[in-house]
Amino acid sequence: MKRWIEQRISRQVMTIFYILIALVTLTSIGTYFYTQQSIQETTVKLERISEQRARATDLFETWQSMQYELRGHVLLGERALLEEVRTAQTNIDEQTTWFEEQARNAEEVQFAEDARLLFSIYTTRVMPALEQYVIAKQAGEIDESFLQMRTVGQFMPKNETSTQTRFKLNSSSAADMSASIVDMESVFTDYRQNLDFQESELRDALSKQLVKAQWMWLLILLGALFILFVGLQPYILRLTNQLQTLMVNSERLASNPSATLIPIKPLQNEVGQLSKAFNEMATSLRSQQDQVDLEREKTARILHTMRDSIVYTELKTNERFGNSALFDLYDHPIPTTERGSLYPIAMYYPMFMNQIDDQEGLNRFTKRAKEEG
Repeated sequence: MKRWIEQRISRQVMTIFYILIALVTLTSIGTYFYTQQSIQETTVKLERISEQRARATDLFETWQSMQYELRGHVLLGERALLEEVRTAQTNIDEQTTWFEEQARNAEEVQFAEDARLLFSIYTTRVMPALEQYVIAKQAGEIDESFLQMRTVGQFMPKNETSTQTRFKLNSSSAADMSASIVDMESVFTDYRQNLDFQESELRDALSKQLVKAQWMWLLILLGALFILFVGLQPYILRLTNQLQTLMVNSERLASNPSATLIPIKPLQNEVGQLSKAFNEMATSLRSQQDQVDLEREKTARILHTMRDSIVYTELKTNERFGNSALFDLYDHPIPTTERGSLYPIAMYYPMFMNQIDDQEGLNRFTKRAKEEG
């Protein structure tokens, strides 16, 4: 019985333990996938920023290469350098188109527009002016020992109808024109700084997300433990109270089969079955005790009606009882008129023994009766 109880109750404890493990596992898996998704999304954004930075650097370097080749063409007048400029121009156009197609936020759109605007200004105004200057110089229309930037300004196309105001080009001075083209470097620098800022923000956000995921996992775990505690506490209290009641009732039943027991409302589990079985056992013991008491009462009444004096000795406790005839024999008042049981004679036994002639013989007879029957 004990082994059966231990096995069944241990199963319930293990079931609760498995539920807790399942909650912790599901929580850990959910937190893992959330963290993994956050890391993946941030990684994709960081890779995109890295690609944009690399392409912006390539675009800026292509711009510088184109300007160097164009300056060499202006100074030397070599046609091969102009072909290099044309190739760089095609590359810049493709790279700028990529930024226009990949733009997603306001900063990227603004950068793509500025890059396109600078490219448009350079290809429609600056490059034609420099090419015309080279042609005029080769034709002998311009005679100078070194490049006169003021002279280049004479070939700058007029742009009175342009509506763009972000980059100003003054066609009266090639120096002013050159200073305006420097805006290109500031555009690329500002954009790269913006990318660095975005990257720093993403890394900070990722760090915060990881901390958030850790706290989320901890809170969910504590919440699961709290729910288990709140949900199981009433059940555990009822189980404990019922076990304690069973122990108290068993002690009472052991000391007195007729004792009043604490009522128990059995639970719908193994302990409830044990309580039910205990109640049935207590009822059966009471019934058996009542039957024994009834038989004892019958026996006592029969012994009281006999004319022979009888001494009854309880072997386990050595208690002695006598019938009515014993008290009549010694001419002693009967202790009570209740004849449902024999009368205890512990307090009268020494007085009775003093009236017996052969006390040693009686003691030998009593001892032999106890030992041999």
